[in-house]
Amino acid sequence: MKRLMIVDDQKAERMLFEIIFEDTCQVIACKDGKEALNSLMHQPVDLVVTDLQMPGMDGIELTRILRHQHPQLPVIAVTAQPEYFDLEKNLAGLFDDFLAKPLNLEILKKKVRQLTHSASSNPGTNTQ
Repeated sequence: MKRLMIVDDQKAERMLFEIIFEDTCQVIACKDGKEALNSLMHQPVDLVVTDLQMPGMDGIELTRILRHQHPQLPVIAVTAQPEYFDLEKNLAGLFDDFLAKPLNLEILKKKVRQLTHSASSNPGTNTQ
């Protein structure tokens, strides 16, 4: 089973991912970037979906660290903040995809399937 990490400071968002993907992925839910990095030291994942705006370590800083430590790990950014959409062009090389909240669940599922399939077919993936 694929492992999907959701990083979001909103508990409701983390719970939504657990419900949506309960039949297809093991969901590892983290409340912030620091918790996500700590979790990754103990359990690899196939994909990270991170909110961009969080207290402490935001999704941009988290993803920059992930790109250094786990360059093959796909990352999807999600945000409800319109100012981040202007940054999308500047962050294009950082994220594998960029989705707006509220999330279109069908598009989200499709992106997760595509990126976890792509990650499993590439050497150096994060699943043991």
